[in-house]
Amino acid sequence: MTKNKILPILIISFLGILVVGGIVYFIFFGPLQASVFGDEVWVVERGRLKCEEYSVEDFFSKWVDQNYKFSCGTTQDGAQALLDDCRVYASCGSTPLGSCSGNYKINGGSWTSYFAERNSQNKLLVTLDPGQNIEFLQTQQLFYQVINKKYTEIKYKWNPYRLHLIEGGGEWVVGSQDCTLANQDEFTRENIKAGEWDSLQKGEIRNYFVGWTKLLGVKIYDNTNYNNGNEVICKNRVLYDLESEDLANGETRKIQGDPIKSVDCCPNEDNNCQSDSFTFTPLGSEEERECQFDTQCQEFPRAVSDEEAVVEKCVDKINGIGHCEERTLEIECASNQKCRTLYGDDKPICSLALINYGTCTSGGPGTLYCGDGACGIGETTDNCQKDCGEGQLNCNPITEKETQFESCDGNPLCWVGLKDKKTITECRTKGWVYWAIAIGVLFLFILTLIIIRKLKRKEKNRGYK
Repeated sequence: MTKNKILPILIISFLGILVVGGIVYFIFFGPLQASVFGDEVWVVERGRLKCEEYSVEDFFSKWVDQNYKFSCGTTQDGAQALLDDCRVYASCGSTPLGSCSGNYKINGGSWTSYFAERNSQNKLLVTLDPGQNIEFLQTQQLFYQVINKKYTEIKYKWNPYRLHLIEGGGEWVVGSQDCTLANQDEFTRENIKAGEWDSLQKGEIRNYFVGWTKLLGVKIYDNTNYNNGNEVICKNRVLYDLESEDLANGETRKIQGDPIKSVDCCPNEDNNCQSDSFTFTPLGSEEERECQFDTQCQEFPRAVSDEEAVVEKCVDKINGIGHCEERTLEIECASNQKCRTLYGDDKPICSLALINYGTCTSGGPGTLYCGDGACGIGETTDNCQKDCGEGQLNCNPITEKETQFESCDGNPLCWVGLKDKKTITECRTKGWVYWAIAIGVLFLFILTLIIIRKLKRKEKNRGYK
């Protein structure tokens, strides 16, 4: 391929990388990052680990003539098992000379005789404590004998202690021989706190983390007026405590804790909110607030008298960043009382809908007003709780409301089943954003392949190699 043919391909590929890189930067690292993704705070479900004796027996068998020395607490493959005791059973097969008999000794002590009838099954010989070992006589001695040892089957049984996982009302057993966390394939070091990557004792219970979910659009505030100066986050007009957890992998994660109190607003959700008090900025304030969208300003009107209301818009944008600017609207009313004074029962309703804000209406069919049963344009939880209720979530244009999961939301009573979980609804990046990035990358890749292929064909037709 000649240098003249390669140059256009390199230019197109470079421009494509710039476009895709710009999109990625804009969403994940640029102006949208703070409002959409925010600081790194996690919501996490907690599970419980319980070291408890497993109800199903583990076992294996050996024939006496195999001369196997069994140690209670050591499995056939040499692994160590956590247990209370081991049971040793003898079975006698179809022997040509009647019953099976012989002797065994524990921890190298004196010989003890055993006897099993022909075709008998699982006769309990002895129960061993952890660490004790047992071996069987192999050859005749002066006072001890062994009969039909190749027909005598010895079975070793025990109930191991295993980790029981308790999550969401369900309980299941981890497939291990002990309660040592480091031996469990089911766990990573982000499930376990630092210093707890060890063994649980018999009957011990310990909490662990499951279901890490990163919160979107939250900001950490270090405010001395709340939570004794400790860090908080604000979400859906509620302040939450932050728990800082050190994990076994050396990472530290900040986790949403218990709710502290309700507030008027959250600065990360409304640019008209003051971060030092979590209250709305007073009307007439000269402080200029940055914005990217009208939704980050006070976009719905606010009556300041019976004749005037103010509304804010995001204006004078440079590189996607503007500032909130207040505009004045002339209105007819600010309350139902003013409408009844002007029109009596003909138009008794002062509408708070954006389409006809501050207008007296009859309240009949097709009329938008606060109290009509529908959360209309311009109606919010702040100006019309009758229609919109509490806790409505306003999301950015590239995000959408999404019900995440039922969460304990940091409440310890919920972790142990003493309080019901609640459903968390948050703003999530819309699926089309990710699809747009993926399609853009794929398109550029395919375009590059097509150009290269066409250039190769042209060269081949001209006799170039």
